[in-house]
Amino acid sequence: MMDKGTDVRQQVLELHQQKIVNRCATCELPATNGQHCSTCQPLVEAVLQGVRLLGEREDGWADSPRLNLRKLDMEWHGRCILCLLFGSYRSGIERLDLGPLLIVGPVHWDSYGWEHGFTLPPLTPPEERRAAFARLTTAWKQVIVEARQAEAMAGVEQRDPK
Repeated sequence: MMDKGTDVRQQVLELHQQKIVNRCATCELPATNGQHCSTCQPLVEAVLQGVRLLGEREDGWADSPRLNLRKLDMEWHGRCILCLLFGSYRSGIERLDLGPLLIVGPVHWDSYGWEHGFTLPPLTPPEERRAAFARLTTAWKQVIVEARQAEAMAGVEQRDPK
């Protein structure tokens, strides 16, 4: 028979294990609802909008040889997803027809790029930008890997129909 102290410790251990299982898929912080924490959820939703747009306008974008996951870093000019796919952020915005682009120093101000996960929202506080860009980079890498896996599976199914 277990005493009350053991019961409580067991319950705490079970709760702790549940919290470990319920971690954000992007940043590893506790996720209370679904797969992502409240900080990452809007970024992931924006990235999914970007994925939809790229899927509509650039067939096979995820398999592009220019899209090197080791180079992908949403914080650095020349290494963001649009730079890797289109040569520059500006070229990507223009190619995807996302509206006018104004570059002020290191910040890109455009109408819809941030809504599609191509950059951070314009009012992201400076002290949060580095961590937010890291989360955005992780979210893009995850969807690219998933898109590549889905494409590979589709190719296998086409070659070996059952």
